[in-house]
Amino acid sequence: MPTINRLSAAIAVALICSPALAAEKQNQAIEEIVITGISGTEMPLSSIPGAAQVIEKAEISEQLNISQDIADLMANLVPAYSPSNQLASNFGQTFRGKKTVVLIDGALQTTPIRNASREFMTIAPEALETIEVIHGASALYGNGYAGGVVNFVTRKASDSLEAWTSVGMNMQPQGDEETFGWSLNQGVSGPLAENWTYLANLNFKNTGKFVDANGNVLPEDQSGQGGYANGNQYDVLLKLGYEDKLNTLNLSMHNYHMTNGLTYERMIDPVTGLTVIDTSAPYTGEDPSNDVMSASAKWVRKELLGQTFSLQVSLGDNTYNYATTAVNSEKIKIVPRFIFENPQETLRVIYGVDFEKDTTTQKYRDDSACWICDVTKTQVSPYVQVSYEFNSKLEGQAGLRNENYSYDIPTFTAVRGTLNGEEITGGTLDYSDTVLNAGLVYHVNDALDIFGGYSEGYAVDDLRRMRGPIESSVEAMQQHVPATRSHNYEIGLRSQYQELNYSLALFQTNTDDATHYGQNSDGSYPLEFLIYADEKIHGLEATVDYALNDVWTAGASYAYAEGEYRDETSGGDRSLNGTRITPEKYTAYFDTQWSEDFSSRLQILKVSDRNMFNELEGGGYYYYESPIEGYMTLDALFSYNLMQKRAGTLSLSIRNLLNKDYSPASSQVNKENARASVATSYKAQGRAISLKWSIEY
Repeated sequence: MPTINRLSAAIAVALICSPALAAEKQNQAIEEIVITGISGTEMPLSSIPGAAQVIEKAEISEQLNISQDIADLMANLVPAYSPSNQLASNFGQTFRGKKTVVLIDGALQTTPIRNASREFMTIAPEALETIEVIHGASALYGNGYAGGVVNFVTRKASDSLEAWTSVGMNMQPQGDEETFGWSLNQGVSGPLAENWTYLANLNFKNTGKFVDANGNVLPEDQSGQGGYANGNQYDVLLKLGYEDKLNTLNLSMHNYHMTNGLTYERMIDPVTGLTVIDTSAPYTGEDPSNDVMSASAKWVRKELLGQTFSLQVSLGDNTYNYATTAVNSEKIKIVPRFIFENPQETLRVIYGVDFEKDTTTQKYRDDSACWICDVTKTQVSPYVQVSYEFNSKLEGQAGLRNENYSYDIPTFTAVRGTLNGEEITGGTLDYSDTVLNAGLVYHVNDALDIFGGYSEGYAVDDLRRMRGPIESSVEAMQQHVPATRSHNYEIGLRSQYQELNYSLALFQTNTDDATHYGQNSDGSYPLEFLIYADEKIHGLEATVDYALNDVWTAGASYAYAEGEYRDETSGGDRSLNGTRITPEKYTAYFDTQWSEDFSSRLQILKVSDRNMFNELEGGGYYYYESPIEGYMTLDALFSYNLMQKRAGTLSLSIRNLLNKDYSPASSQVNKENARASVATSYKAQGRAISLKWSIEY
């Protein structure tokens, strides 16, 4: 806890010094950035009683010049998010030590029945307008098992004719021509007819093979969870919009496909313990892939019964293919919602109901067997969220949400576990509870906010334990699959002066019946390798940005989280392992505007060591408990506007500029496993160079 004590002192100093700083400088009001996709209406960031962030299009574009991986973007720009594992899978990447709920324009991409961990590989980043990041839970979107919500907001259709084009190339100088990749994006938007607009964005990427800092070719799928090396991605986004004085209608269709071309099997190098390619065993199976298709319609009607009414209907079909298995999730979500505001605009009430139906199957790709067989989840969650401005200084929010989940599981034949081969009688699992949230924001002045809040979440984390049943019926298995209930506490501040922006947040999350993968403390294995236990996670996040002058801007962030769970084996508390908690993370950047047309950026990501477990008497560690060795990477970006942007912008980036030889943090959690057959980690990519030309016209 000493880190938290130090930051608590820092918060106190910030609170004392901020009014003085405000007196010395002319205040600049906190920018009215709004969050729209999650709440269904514009909600100023300054009114949210918790940490929240909106990543703007310019920031997205800048990070895409360095890396095409959304996980890299998140790691560099969102303090609460873990370092990237450089895979298609986000297994081991957490948000405040918990999972992340991922939405596209408010439509769920996460697979709640069986966690596929592929949500960040569901859309081309070039199709995005903003990325909204919300910490904790709210009555508006639930979020019982996750540490936060990430909503990808797609580009907006424009009233005038606009187009945008980008062409990119990338390679790794330590490798050969097999590392070469390229990308192409083309978009167009404009008016279609009176009151109608349209948008189309088409994206294609060809990704080469990856090599480490020493030029060794890396396995295309380093962990068995799926990668994105040596493959193709394409993304099609189509939108149609209508707007008059009272009505707004938005229609969209989206299709994303990604392949991960495997050439050889992977093996553990007996000398280094690293996962490497096995050139003696060519890969002959099917390639891992993602296939995402969705359609949505949203109608907003102003002045209906003195309120604003919206209705959103979304359909989704997500298939995440691994080398031999697949998870398919077919969804429909219907969200009717009313928004009431009083004439003084001091009171806002948002209320409605979330109806969602999800049918999920987890099976072998050759259809020889399934573990989760056409399981249907039906969710009905009415909610109300109230915002009230007490005066110009103080505003608050409070909400209630009644979560109701029903899982219909047909009769199936167990294909693993103690009842392998036996018929399991089908049935229904029902869960229900009411959760609340409340918080306050105090505006010290136009440039400084202090916030605090409490929120609850309730959900069923995962039906993984139904894969290896130990009871002969679904109803009897419910005792082994409890719902998760979380209690989130947060305090902090955010400020924006003319040259200086900073934020601080402290959080504590207590969760009943939370889940994590791993072994029990006596070395035994829990059912389906999944531990259910009460747990506590605490942490802090801090950011600072300072404009030294018109030429130089610098910034940094810091994130810390640690947690423990109630160990039923020993009767005491035990640290959460590396699938849930990642080491302390630091980021820093230095932007330089050398001239009106030429700019550069240097950015650093530093991951600390983490070693929370004792080595076993016989040597090694339990699953996911190996020590993590920290590392630091440096990226560089140079951008030049051609003919003052009339001919576009040319960007050159060098990722991992110093060619650091390291293993991503999440890959190290089993590197010293007591079982030699799984004791491994994998290397990160070495230096990579990208060249990109982009233009808007």
